[in-house]
Amino acid sequence: MVTFKTDRPDNTMYIFKKLAVSLLFLVLVSACLFFLFVFPAIYVVVFILLLQGLIDTAATERLREISFDTKNRQVIFLHKTFWGSPAQKRLPFDRAVLLVKNAKPSRSGSRKYLTLCFFNSKTLFFEISNDKDGFSADTLRKIFRVAELIPLQMQ
Repeated sequence: MVTFKTDRPDNTMYIFKKLAVSLLFLVLVSACLFFLFVFPAIYVVVFILLLQGLIDTAATERLREISFDTKNRQVIFLHKTFWGSPAQKRLPFDRAVLLVKNAKPSRSGSRKYLTLCFFNSKTLFFEISNDKDGFSADTLRKIFRVAELIPLQMQ
């Protein structure tokens, strides 16, 4: 069994950083709207939209560990939401399809962001990325190489 663990097992600080950025944005928008004498109900709409974004961020399943169990021929995903307890999802090798998405190159020419999408036949099963899950680009490349060796069906 080959196992890869995230570099960021605790997403609390990540979510709080998103919260801080959202609150800063809310304060800036509120200040601009205040000086433009915009109707106060717009503040409620902006607040609700930001609150919805924060709830979506906290409710997103974040991968903590991925394992390739060659004995039972399945991929095991250990994931957690901000409020929930750790849970497992299992995907058999014969139904697993892997899609790799590369980000556009940065100004330095390197491709830092990589996303691996695991499908159960044609349905998205789990998506792993640098930003959301905290895996380094090197770890994501290693996961891809292991998936190639198994071999999982590629798209």
